[in-house]
Amino acid sequence: CKECQEEIDRKSKERFEAYLRYRKATGKDKEAYRKYRTNRPDAEYQAFYSSKEWKSKRDKIMAKFKYIDLYAYYKNKEIIQASLVHHIHEIKEDYSERLSDDNLIAVSSKSHNEIHRRMNNGEREIVIKELKDMLERWELEFKS
Repeated sequence: CKECQEEIDRKSKERFEAYLRYRKATGKDKEAYRKYRTNRPDAEYQAFYSSKEWKSKRDKIMAKFKYIDLYAYYKNKEIIQASLVHHIHEIKEDYSERLSDDNLIAVSSKSHNEIHRRMNNGEREIVIKELKDMLERWELEFKS
């Protein structure tokens, strides 16, 4: 029902905000970002991920999916809080799709690592199809 959905939305957002406060308070975000930036050789992509345009889009995608990890939700039937937004087609492949809603999906770090592990182990096209299907299912099941 609508009231239950509003309660789920509110609690999901509260948990995500608490998680962000924890990361900021412990300095884990800065430490992780420094390591990430140091090991990333491509300045163009690095600049994109630091842009206001990306940060705004990332926030909209997280809200669109109610801060739920769609991969865990559909693949493992688990409700897990998403912590990042994944590009289905990497921006290195198609930079023009970097802000396309059809190319972005909310996932947790665990799911993100699994997605990349599978893609790097010969399942690239299968994973891309699965992620696209997950987006379509979400749209059909939770259309606003």
